[in-house]
Amino acid sequence: MTTERRIITSDENVERQMQGRVLEDFVRSCIVMAIDSADDSEFYEVPNAEWIAKYTRKGASAFGYKNRDFQIDILNDPAHHKVVMKSAQMGISEIMARDCVCRLCKNDRTKALYTLPTDSDVGIFSDTRVRPIFEDSPYITRWSGKGTDNLGRKQVKNSFLILRGSWDVRLAQMMDIDFIYIDEFDRQKPDIIGSLRARMDGSAYRYETDYSTPTIEGFGIHTLYLDTDQKEWYVTCNRCGEEQFITEEHIMFYEEDEEHIEPYFGCLRCKTKLNRFTGLWKPTAKGKPEMSGYHITQAMSPMISAADILHKKETSQLEADYYNYTWGLPYRGSSEGSVETIDYDSIMGDHPLDPDSRTGGKAIMSIDWGLPWSWAEIRRIEDDNPDGEIIWIECFKSTNPDDHPDRMIELARQAEACMVMADIGYSDSRGYRLKQALGDVFWEVASNSVGTVEPKFNLKNHHVVCFKERILKRHFVLLKNKRIWLPHDTDKIKFAKDKSQTRVEKWLEHHKSIKVRKNRDGVEEMVYAGQDHLALTSAYCDIAFEYLLKNTSTTRRTQRKVRVHRVGRG
Repeated sequence: MTTERRIITSDENVERQMQGRVLEDFVRSCIVMAIDSADDSEFYEVPNAEWIAKYTRKGASAFGYKNRDFQIDILNDPAHHKVVMKSAQMGISEIMARDCVCRLCKNDRTKALYTLPTDSDVGIFSDTRVRPIFEDSPYITRWSGKGTDNLGRKQVKNSFLILRGSWDVRLAQMMDIDFIYIDEFDRQKPDIIGSLRARMDGSAYRYETDYSTPTIEGFGIHTLYLDTDQKEWYVTCNRCGEEQFITEEHIMFYEEDEEHIEPYFGCLRCKTKLNRFTGLWKPTAKGKPEMSGYHITQAMSPMISAADILHKKETSQLEADYYNYTWGLPYRGSSEGSVETIDYDSIMGDHPLDPDSRTGGKAIMSIDWGLPWSWAEIRRIEDDNPDGEIIWIECFKSTNPDDHPDRMIELARQAEACMVMADIGYSDSRGYRLKQALGDVFWEVASNSVGTVEPKFNLKNHHVVCFKERILKRHFVLLKNKRIWLPHDTDKIKFAKDKSQTRVEKWLEHHKSIKVRKNRDGVEEMVYAGQDHLALTSAYCDIAFEYLLKNTSTTRRTQRKVRVHRVGRG
């Protein structure tokens, strides 16, 4: 018997699609009706993890914590400051985005700031993580504000979610906020964190959640984690009852025969294979009472086998990446150290800090903007002299952004600087004010993580584009070869509650925080164990110095000449 095949017309296909949409809308309306009929107290008082599972969805399915039970206690933790030192791909950014929306819904007329390192990170995160929460969840869709639905701003009821990159100038000019979520803490702009926390000073809520894969010891998320109770995820051996959190030491091998050796996570006491489907968070330190810390590794997921972990170890280009992204641990191998082995004592000059001490030479100045701190260096140079001598190091602090350009203009005029270079990062109004006050003496610098090999000077708009890692490496070579001289300083400045330093000591600290690490192929990668502002300003002075040496009238006539202006006093 033959079966006749009927061709479905385009009109019938459209009709079927419409029927599917009607059914989907009906299901959504049923969910909304169920939500509306629910007890209000249940909506507001239910723990965050349960709220997220009940009122948010992931695509067409309910959101859940299958094979990731460790996420539940993190979400339900009432601490006002949570710190999560994590490995990669463990769903933390996903649950924190939902936790942020949960807090906004449960606390009407509040504001949350979710910050990532760059604006491009914000665009990707907003489109792939935040937008689906609003579109897939009927309750949130119903109450979201359509007029404020864009990549950087979301509204639910009368509450607002603001998404920003920490290197975005506008972040320092933000409104008051109630909740802060700092994603990839180690890659944030270091001097912006204090400003963000200050935005919560007037809030009745003041919740901060920091999470990141760590980089190196004693920096960023690792420093915060050490201040907490340092909770680890303990699993219990089904055979001997031993409680333990899984480390690399737990990887053992079952030899079925000579050709089949199977790795597994085993109990350190009896070697039995551990059940990783359930566990319990337990603190391992006392920590500050207002802080709660969690350490997450990929070994906590039962979906990642011991063989997978070993494969990551074998294929990781950088050994540090293996420990950072797989085990959520900071790493400092034996191959890491300062960028150059420099005897800083040997480059100490015999003059004190004094922006007037030019003795006939020219002065160049460089600036790295920040808030509340901005940093600057003034260096004395002489025509045809390849050496430079630092005569002033500026560490300026003010919570008023307008004070920063005023101070730098004052310094440039005092030193009669013939060239001033300022980082473009905060130069929205600051750069404009310096340009107005200093004229052609002023240059703006864009230091990119990738880009041009040599600094590129645009004479038309006085912009310089450079490759940050290259100019820093060149700067350390100059220091090693004693081409830059440091002044003496005895004036102590209060940089932190328990830390006073001279300007020269702070300059040295910023330089010594820069490290390199090598992969197995011997390729160097630069990392930062702390702030680098004064190292970067000094590298900017190198650029200005080389530019002037090449282009002033005392150099070879075959090179292009530019007139050297000086900023007069007054």
